[in-house]
Amino acid sequence: MGSPTSDPYERYTRWHWGEKPDLELEWDDPDIPPTLVGIGNLHELHVRPLDGNGKTDELVAQDGSSCWIAFDPEHPNERLYLLLSDEVRADVREKLVDPEGEWWDLSALSEAVGGKQSDHPYPEVEVQPVGELTNVVYFTTKKGDGLSQYIHEFGEDSGLVPVLAADKTGRLWIAGGNMTSPYAGITD
Repeated sequence: MGSPTSDPYERYTRWHWGEKPDLELEWDDPDIPPTLVGIGNLHELHVRPLDGNGKTDELVAQDGSSCWIAFDPEHPNERLYLLLSDEVRADVREKLVDPEGEWWDLSALSEAVGGKQSDHPYPEVEVQPVGELTNVVYFTTKKGDGLSQYIHEFGEDSGLVPVLAADKTGRLWIAGGNMTSPYAGITD
């Protein structure tokens, strides 16, 4: 596999089995690292509500071409980020955020969830837990596979499932968990 590198172009190429990046994402958000490696177009998030009813809801990106899942190559555990379009963020604010509900500090929520992602600070953001993030579905092009759908199940090895949380602006955050993003893909 070679030695790890934080160079985003090389990370993308190796992560996508030799496929060269065909676009650069520019995300103007002070709470998100300036350099991220795109994993793919975000299609669905599967969330099990925290109320224990066991039913898993699908949160679907309305315009998947402008919503992304990406990771931070500089972060010790290659933290995942969900980059949402303005339209999807408005939908999150309308459907998932309760202005009168309980708010958590994102780092405190992550610590409550546990896992190696909680070992490193998050931005100072107040969030509301949405539910356990059981799966993420995305589309990406990998050399030899072409455009394909990928599904990652969180907690598949460790049993620790992160929590999806929403902030007042409609951003979604992945709190806690044991996932990383090595060259083989999202792993737990």
